[in-house]
Amino acid sequence: MGRRFWIGSAVFGLLGLMVVTASACGRHHGPGPHGMLHGDEEIDLDHLRHGARWMLRSADPSDQQLDEIAIIAKEAIEQMRGLHEGH
Repeated sequence: MGRRFWIGSAVFGLLGLMVVTASACGRHHGPGPHGMLHGDEEIDLDHLRHGARWMLRSADPSDQQLDEIAIIAKEAIEQMRGLHEGH
């Protein structure tokens, strides 16, 4: 399996982890800084890059790849916000 497979798997894994974390934080802590989908605060791309770097540490992604992953994750979170608000 190639590098592209592992990076793609990590992106989907990161998104899944973010969904699980966001739903757990929202349920236990309510609105606030720990619930990712709560409020209108801006999503921090540096925080997403850091998480992606940690998850992909064995694949050694480039800065450009981390930027792309962070943008994809941010868009996914924004889409989930709409679903969360509708729920």
